[in-house]
Amino acid sequence: MDLSHDSFHNVAVEGMDVADAWMVTPESSRKIVDSLDEKEKKDGFLNIASEPFSRNAYRVLNPNAKPDYYGFSSVDWLGYHAKESGVENAIIWLGANNALSTVLSLKIKLTPGGGVTVNEADLKKRRQWNLWHPTDFKAEYATLLDKTIDAMEGNKCSDWNCFIGTVPLVTIAPIIKGVGEKRMVEDPAGSGRQYRYYQYYTHFPFSKKTALKTGRYLKFRDALFIDKTIIKFNEIIKQLISKKNTELGRKAFHIVDISDSLTQMAWKRNSGNPTYSFPKYFEYKYPPVDTKYYHCDKYGNIEKGGVFSLDGVHPSAIGQGLIAWEFLKKMKEVSSVPKEAEINWETIFANDTLWQNPITLMQEIYQHDKLIQLIADTCSFIGRK
Repeated sequence: MDLSHDSFHNVAVEGMDVADAWMVTPESSRKIVDSLDEKEKKDGFLNIASEPFSRNAYRVLNPNAKPDYYGFSSVDWLGYHAKESGVENAIIWLGANNALSTVLSLKIKLTPGGGVTVNEADLKKRRQWNLWHPTDFKAEYATLLDKTIDAMEGNKCSDWNCFIGTVPLVTIAPIIKGVGEKRMVEDPAGSGRQYRYYQYYTHFPFSKKTALKTGRYLKFRDALFIDKTIIKFNEIIKQLISKKNTELGRKAFHIVDISDSLTQMAWKRNSGNPTYSFPKYFEYKYPPVDTKYYHCDKYGNIEKGGVFSLDGVHPSAIGQGLIAWEFLKKMKEVSSVPKEAEINWETIFANDTLWQNPITLMQEIYQHDKLIQLIADTCSFIGRK
C-alpha cells in the first residue's frame, strides 16, 4: 500500500454497497470496531479478521489515519479531488453487494421496501439484509447520483464524465453451481435469449445429494427471483442516469453494461456456448478462458476457469482486465481517453498467478468430503459477515 499521499484515487472498498459510498467513513468504521467486545475483536474462523469490512474501509478512506479525514466518505474524496486537481473521468460500479450475500449465505433476506434510505446510525442494522427491494435500491441509488453531482460541483474539469457499471447477476458467480433438473428460461431481461437454470443452486463442489442433506442450497425460484431483482436494479440505474443527463443538459453519465457482458460470458448459463466477444488477444489463447470455477490437474494443466479468482466471486487479474476493457471501450466511444489507449494483455496474463502458477492441489477439493465440508463452512461463515 502506497502511503505517500493522504488518499487513493481508487476509494472502492470490498463489500461496499450503494449507500456505503457516502455513509461509511473512517470515523464510522472505527466506531464499529471499537464497539466490539474483547471476544468479538479476536480473529475469526481461519484467522479472518474481525469486522474486515470496517477495517478495510478505515484504511482505504484514510490511509495515514489523519484526524482531518475521519469524516471523509468515498463521495467526499471524489469532491476533494475534483476541487483540488480536477477529475476528468470517474468510475462508479456499485450495487453487486446489494445482492451478493444471497449466494454466499444461500438465503434471501429482503429489505422492507419502504424506499427510505437508512441513516448512518443504522450501519450495523443494515447487515440483516442481503437483497435490496427495488424501491429501496432506487432511493439509495438516486441519492448516490445526487451526491456525485454535488461532489463534481466545483470540479476543475467542467466537462467531466462519469462511467456507471451495471450490476452483474450474482447467480453466475462460480461460488455456486446448479444441480438437479436443468431448465431453459427466457432471459428475464427481455433479450429474447434462452438461458439455462437449475433445480437447485449450492456451493461448489457439492452434489445435489450433499446440498439437500446439509440444507445449503437455493431453489430455482430463489435464483430466478434474485436475477429478476438485479435486472430491475439495472433498469432503475439506466432510468436514473437518463434523468440526470437531462437535468444536467449534457450526457455526463455513461452506462457500461458489465451485467450484460458477464451474462454473455457465463459458461453454464449459456449452455457451454458463451456469446461474449473476447478481445482478439484471447482468440488463440490456450487453454481458453471461461467463467467456470478454476481447476487444474495434478500435472499443472489448467482445466477450466480464468475469469474468476479462487473465492469464486471476485474477478481474477484476467477478469479485472476484461472489466477494464469494457470501461475503456465506452471511454473511447465518448472520446474521454485517447483512441490509442489499449489494455496490455500480455502484462495482465503474466501477472495472473493462477494462470502462471497453476495450483495442482485443486483436485483435492473434489476428492475429499471433509475438505468440501470445510469449504462450505467457510463460505457460510463469510456469508454471515
